[in-house]
Amino acid sequence: MRTTHRDSADNDREAHFHHSFFFLCGFLPLALGGTPAGTRAQLPVSPLVLIQPPQIPMMECMSQPLHQGPLWDTVLGAMASEDQKSWRPSVRALEDSMAVQAALAPLDIESQFLYAVALGARTDVEGGRTQIRKASELLAQLELILEMDPGHPGAMHLMGRLNAAVMRLGRFKRFIATKILGGGTLSSASWEKARLLLTAGEEGEPCVPDHHYELARVHIETDSPREARRELEHVIFLLAGNPRRSTLAGKATRLLAQLEFDLAEEDSDETR
Repeated sequence: MRTTHRDSADNDREAHFHHSFFFLCGFLPLALGGTPAGTRAQLPVSPLVLIQPPQIPMMECMSQPLHQGPLWDTVLGAMASEDQKSWRPSVRALEDSMAVQAALAPLDIESQFLYAVALGARTDVEGGRTQIRKASELLAQLELILEMDPGHPGAMHLMGRLNAAVMRLGRFKRFIATKILGGGTLSSASWEKARLLLTAGEEGEPCVPDHHYELARVHIETDSPREARRELEHVIFLLAGNPRRSTLAGKATRLLAQLEFDLAEEDSDETR
């Protein structure tokens, strides 16, 4: 089955709604001067979607608060804002602070990862050459983390998103991006690598809703709608009653509604 949810993702980027603190799926097309693809009308949906609790260890996530503290306050604030430029001073200060922390603890993986998160936020709020330079620094930081811990869920998630971001580019822009951002890792980007890395990140940290959301997007783009539906249901379940992540919850709800509509149409066509 072919779906058109790539268009929906482009619309989200055009509207400046960044759905994850990792900020990778939108910056590549924007940094390279990309133009959003054609649009598709979205179904009007209620913000209330009834989701059956998933029968996986995620049920334990309700007692595990995530993303607490000044770093996450800044990152989530920038993520939810439509005025990215206004967050530049805070995000630059955050990056400086995390860079010092990472330099003082070079063998501490958590410090290195938090610096990667800060680099991701900086990549999101900047533009032009600064954006590309910070993206290159982010890639190098991820490679460092994965050398230290090949199974780090957050770093695998980020690298998976980077693979997916490259694959969403046209061939010409993909060629430019891989040259600008360092070749090696990105020149061999593929949907399969994106799926494997995002799956590993989701399995390693099932309580992070962004991990499920990005995996759902790749499932959609690789024609696995039922797998995508499962992951979107997990996102909505995890974000129930969390006003700090209302932007991501709204995106997951709209995408799930569109997906259900497409699946219903497909089932109807098969019964005719």
